[in-house]
Amino acid sequence: MRRFAAAATAVVLGPILYFLVGIAVPRFTGRGHFFSFPVGGLRVRDEDILLSLLAWILTLGVLLGLAVRRRS
Repeated sequence: MRRFAAAATAVVLGPILYFLVGIAVPRFTGRGHFFSFPVGGLRVRDEDILLSLLAWILTLGVLLGLAVRRRS
């Protein structure tokens, strides 16, 4: 059940963090571009957005999975 909760949290928080970082980086650097981070750089195509979202979800899922495993 804990692993399911970690996976569900990653699916929800991954996109939120992706958009926050994508907006925060341009604000702090002073550039007016949305960054498709970590994939795509300054270009924003559908494929770049999808790959970036999946990367954020996967990364957060792995980190939450490790945290759940340590607590077990």
